[in-house]
Amino acid sequence: MRDKLQEDKEEADDLQRRSMNIIIHGLKETPEEDREARRIGETDQVQGMLHVMKCDDVSVQNMVRLGSYETSLEKQTPRPLKVVMASEQQRKKVLFQAKNLKGSRDFEKVYIQQDFTKSNERKGKSWCNSKYKGRHSGKQI
Repeated sequence: MRDKLQEDKEEADDLQRRSMNIIIHGLKETPEEDREARRIGETDQVQGMLHVMKCDDVSVQNMVRLGSYETSLEKQTPRPLKVVMASEQQRKKVLFQAKNLKGSRDFEKVYIQQDFTKSNERKGKSWCNSKYKGRHSGKQI
């Protein structure tokens, strides 16, 4: 019983830490070797993306690429970018305005999502799978 309570508390803490984060998929990586030059290039890209989304008033606290840096040019998919916003309201605004990227030439393949915990991700996938199975079996969900 104590283990379950501890797990629940850890998950609540994790959710609180992630409450201001978004994950950006598909944003091109800057091909610079120098880490600082890459950071500056990615900051410029994110600011440009926020401008296209009409989120100029949103401030970014921190950004970090997830995964290890690969220098090979053959890498086809860019690493996801974790962006920490200044508040939950700003995160919600960015998630809501992400639809404005659809017609953009520079950011048409960029996808923005919430920063989920592993258990939330599993719950979401199982819910989607059950909804998909129910829809194709003729059940109303």
